[in-house]
Amino acid sequence: MPFMPPWLSSQGLGDKQIGIVLAMGMIIRMLASQPVSSLGDGRLGAVRVLIVIQMLSAAVYLTLPTLGSPQAVMAAMAAVALLAAGIVPLGDHLTTVQVRRQPTLNFARIRLWGSVAFLVTSTASGFAIARFGLGVVPLSLAFCSVAAACAAMGVTEARRDRAEKLPPPPEPDSPRQARLLMLVIAASALINASHGALYGFASLHWRSLGIDAGV
Repeated sequence: MPFMPPWLSSQGLGDKQIGIVLAMGMIIRMLASQPVSSLGDGRLGAVRVLIVIQMLSAAVYLTLPTLGSPQAVMAAMAAVALLAAGIVPLGDHLTTVQVRRQPTLNFARIRLWGSVAFLVTSTASGFAIARFGLGVVPLSLAFCSVAAACAAMGVTEARRDRAEKLPPPPEPDSPRQARLLMLVIAASALINASHGALYGFASLHWRSLGIDAGV
């Protein structure tokens, strides 16, 4: 994620095209999240759908270096965004189902390790790029997707029986509380949107100042 913009730049994409790719990815994930993740409710189940999505993502990442034009790269990144739309919802679904079944589990602690993994992998990728160059970016992404698919293979999916009733999720106590919740969601979205320039161009800017990938 931190080094995708420099890689896109190395493939001939200009600043406007990189901005379009990043914005397009957000829009596609927003629109496709529900229909893609809902495939987990079907006959295949969430685990198998997650495995398929990760393996397809790896295949797309591996094709990125072979594409000869910025337009082809942009199209491939759109495909990546479409596939990525289901990864987080399906992963969170599998986790929350287990948490609701087993009160001893703590969702926040489980989710914490996702953040730890992101920090470790981002740091390691910087050192890898410093040593091997930007060409390692799509290969690393493909490797991570395959690793995630292998991890998903070890998950035992507890398919809910139609007669089984899980505890209902908490609901707002009042219309006012519901409105406050919507306000918090909108504020969070604006905060994340304000980071768009940082996510998209900070790594490019730092490299232009002579700061190496490891730093």
